[in-house]
Amino acid sequence: IRRKITATWCITVHSDPYLDFADRGFLGKVFTKLNLHALRNANCVFVVTKRFAKLVVDKAHVDKDKIHVIYNGIFFHDNSEIPAKYEHTYFNIINVARTEKVKGQALLLHAIKKLNDSHVRLYIAGSGSELSNLMALSRQLDLGPQVTFSGFMTQAQLKNLYRRMDLAVLTSYSESFPLVLLEASDNLLPILSTDIGDIKVMIPNPEYGFIAKTGNVDSIVNELGEAVNKDPK
Repeated sequence: IRRKITATWCITVHSDPYLDFADRGFLGKVFTKLNLHALRNANCVFVVTKRFAKLVVDKAHVDKDKIHVIYNGIFFHDNSEIPAKYEHTYFNIINVARTEKVKGQALLLHAIKKLNDSHVRLYIAGSGSELSNLMALSRQLDLGPQVTFSGFMTQAQLKNLYRRMDLAVLTSYSESFPLVLLEASDNLLPILSTDIGDIKVMIPNPEYGFIAKTGNVDSIVNELGEAVNKDPK
């Protein structure tokens, strides 16, 4: 409709456009081409990281003068406004993400298995095309009660669940400046992420969180171990 109206056409890029429709066969290839075509023809492109800005310019050949980098952000609450944590027995980890391959939950399940710590519990909050495969993998790895698939959750439900959590984790292959980690931080949760997007702006050093190598189960295991054994004081 862009030729029929007088308006500025802007697009937001918050993930790798070459991975957005990965593993979806012919339709995925068509959607990827349409997406790239739109990026090249839009009047302006807002990207959520400098890394994605470089990608769309160097690889997708989008005019660099159209690119504007704007990080995700939220209004943080004062600590006194955050509900108190519930008492809980285990070290609870939450992963809030769509259950798609790009989100790397299979890596996280393998890492939980390799961590081999019965005191750890993982909650995966999200739904998507990989949900049934992830549930099957959890059974295959014999993780039993260590993993709970919570499905899609509203913000109110998540806030309540955060009160029983000890760590928020993303093991994605591609992200930008993850809003879910900002939200977890606002709920007084430590964060762990793979080295995606501009995560090193959010986690500039170990005082701010944990960063694992992208796609590397052993690195994820090491960072999980650091988080689980870290003195909360």
